Amino acid sequence: MSTVPTAVSTAQSATGGGDAADQATAGAPRPALPVVTVVARRTAAYQVEDDHAGRVVARRSSALGFSRGGLISRIAVDDGDPVAAGQMLAWLDTRALEAKAVELETELDQRRSSLDAAVARVEQAAAIETRRSQLARRDWVSKEAYDDAVFDHKQAVAEQKAAESAIRTAEAALASLQVDLELSRLTAPYAGTVIARRIDEGAAVTPGQPVLDLIETDVLEFRVGVPVATAATLAVGTDYPVIIAEKQLSGRLIKVLPVVEAETRTVIAIFTLPEAEPAPIAGQLGHLRLGRTIPTAGFWLPLAALTESHRGLWAAYVVEPAPAASDTTGVVGTLSRRELQLFQVDANRAYVGGVLRDGEPVVADGTHRLIPGMRVRDVGAGR
Repeated sequence: MSTVPTAVSTAQSATGGGDAADQATAGAPRPALPVVTVVARRTAAYQVEDDHAGRVVARRSSALGFSRGGLISRIAVDDGDPVAAGQMLAWLDTRALEAKAVELETELDQRRSSLDAAVARVEQAAAIETRRSQLARRDWVSKEAYDDAVFDHKQAVAEQKAAESAIRTAEAALASLQVDLELSRLTAPYAGTVIARRIDEGAAVTPGQPVLDLIETDVLEFRVGVPVATAATLAVGTDYPVIIAEKQLSGRLIKVLPVVEAETRTVIAIFTLPEAEPAPIAGQLGHLRLGRTIPTAGFWLPLAALTESHRGLWAAYVVEPAPAASDTTGVVGTLSRRELQLFQVDANRAYVGGVLRDGEPVVADGTHRLIPGMRVRDVGAGR
């Protein structure tokens, strides 16, 4: 009979022992969540990069045409053809000019013959005047005969001068015709590339009408508009980064135009471009990248360390360590939320300001699983 209470007592004892173990388990703290942190370091300012859009242009470009009108007989180049300085590009029909040149050369020969005859007459008249002058001093000829000799001499001299003047006139006409013949040939003023052939053979053109468009491709420039304040900080002769087709080149500033563009309210800066492979092409777009310093104190943090807050702010979690709870696997502490203002964002980091203190450990990533007051273990791998 005495065994029943004993058994009941033993069972109760066993039951009571199980409740105590459960209570002990329920009261134990959860394991601290491991996190990676970075140390917040305060800086007095931060750098930003501004991109200013620009365009690659040829240093020289020309719409080539003839100085005189006429019928085009030949064009030796086409779109995309490279040309050398002085190379013949196109010709006008010069048959009429060539015929006129033959006529003028014949006339010039006649004028020269006339001059030879005039010179001979002058020599003859001079000789007659000399003889009659001697005879007149001896009264062997009349005064009238001597005057006739003087007059004939002067007339012969005048005819010689007229013949010489006629030769100069013919020579000038022939030289003018030679100029017209030269202007009937279109040559390249500099080495470059033909980018447009506007007219074909057989077309009649007027003076100055564009026939070919030529650009200088050996020397390319990059023109970009920058704000007036930015232009004042640029130094001629200095290299600046120019991005073209996602490739960074070193553009050297050669001049800043002293005028503000009416439409964009910017100043044009001109850069020379180095040789590159592939080479930039005239008309290609690019941008000038300039850095500037913003004197605002703050911290650089990984983008993954930020979480969106309210009223346009952002936030980060700081581990407030409890040194007594630290062990060999890291510093155990609790999370504290810091409200931050976002100033600048780069590819994988952000510059922020707020209530952070210099040297505080900030959780580097995984903020979506964190809440203020949570126990964490700072493993410090991101420091």
